[in-house]
This record gives sequence, C-alpha cells and structure tokens, in this order.
Amino acid sequence: MMSCNSQDEEINELNVTLNLSLKGDKFFIFFHGFTGSRFQSPFNELAKALCEMGINVVRLEFRGHDKSRFPFENFTINHAYEDAETIIRYVMRKYAPKRLGLVGVSMGGHVAIYSAGKFSEIDTLVLLAPAIDFSEVFKNPPKRVDNYYLVGRYGNLKLKEQGYMSVAKANVMNLAEKVTSPTLIIHCKDDTVVPYTQSLKFFEKLKANKKRIVLLDKGDHFFESEEVKKKVLEETANWLRSIEF
Repeated sequence: MMSCNSQDEEINELNVTLNLSLKGDKFFIFFHGFTGSRFQSPFNELAKALCEMGINVVRLEFRGHDKSRFPFENFTINHAYEDAETIIRYVMRKYAPKRLGLVGVSMGGHVAIYSAGKFSEIDTLVLLAPAIDFSEVFKNPPKRVDNYYLVGRYGNLKLKEQGYMSVAKANVMNLAEKVTSPTLIIHCKDDTVVPYTQSLKFFEKLKANKKRIVLLDKGDHFFESEEVKKKVLEETANWLRSIEF
C-alpha cells in the first residue's frame, strides 16, 4: 500500500484536488457530475483506493460548480469540455504520465467520452452512470423562472436558458465508434436520473477492443450504499489489473 498526499490547488483558475502517490507515474483525472463537485460519491473512496495502488489522482472541479468563482448561471456544456481539455493537457505537460485514465460520473462520464474522442493518449475510461445523451435525461424540463431554469438535485440552482439548452441537447452517443480506449462502464439498474439503457446502447456501439459493462441491481444514480461503493472499487481495481494499467 502506497502513501499518499492530498492537496487542493488552483490550475489555470480551475479548482483541483490532487491525491498524489509518493511513487507513481500513472494518473487518473476525475470528472464530476452536473451540479456536483470533485468530492461527490464515490470520488473520495475511489481516489484513496487508486492512490494506495500507486496511481495519482487529479480531481477537477468544472467552472460554475461548488467552490468555483465562476457563476453557475453562466455555465454551458462547452465549459466542461474546455476545462477537461485544460487539465488533460496540464497533466500531460507537467507529469508526462506513463499511463493516463479518466473517471467520470454522470455528466463527468459524458465529458470523459468527449475527451477520449479528442485525445488518443487516454489509456482507459471508467464511466460511472454516464449521462451519454442528455436529451433523454431532460425529457421533462425543470421549473423555469424568467430566463432561468431551476436545476440541481433540489432545484436550488439557477441556470440561464442558453446554458440549460447546451446541456439538455448534449449527446456523445455517436462517439462510441470513435473511442478506442479500453472502457469500463458501471451503472445501476435502478438509476432514476440516467437510464442504464444508455450505457447498454453505448457499450454495444463501442469500438474499443477491451470493454466491460457492470450493471448493479441497486444504488440509484449516486452509488449510495457502502456495499455499492465497495463494488465500484472492486470492479475498478479488477479492470485496471486486467488491462495492466
């Protein structure tokens, strides 16, 4: 078991948390969900587990989210794409990792797929309840007040119409035929936010030579029980061993 250091930094005006192994030249970048944070479940547990395996973790916080100084109401899906590219380029430039993987939860999975379609250097994807096609997620639009939509788990965040529509129309299903990175998908069948059938459809289209999908009976969208979190950690560790990451 490796020793790990954890520290918060600001990189190009983006908040990140680094979980750095004292010995290790492999990296994972974590992308969180829409209205979430870099600390959302199961990121804390997964970051610790990977770091103890000697894998460095960089947890990105998208603009407009959590402690970001950028106003959430101005967020668009392009901000997430751009922020992901900024951090990927930063890690490649500063650390020149031997291996580089991406973990994405919900919207973060969507962004991870987008990024893998753009960067051939991505060695693996771990997609947790990925929101691949937001048009299906937002079949029923949230409450609207003036030019804002009230979004978030509790409907307590305001997002301008332009930003909401950018997310609501975002769809990376067509990138399945472009992504060649070995890919693990974990999704709960009782997910009430993103239908697990999206993951099945993407998996069937995925051109990667190495791919695996794990469907859990319970856990909803946020992998809520300790048993489910443990299963995510086990499946991820087994996957990384299988691809010799």
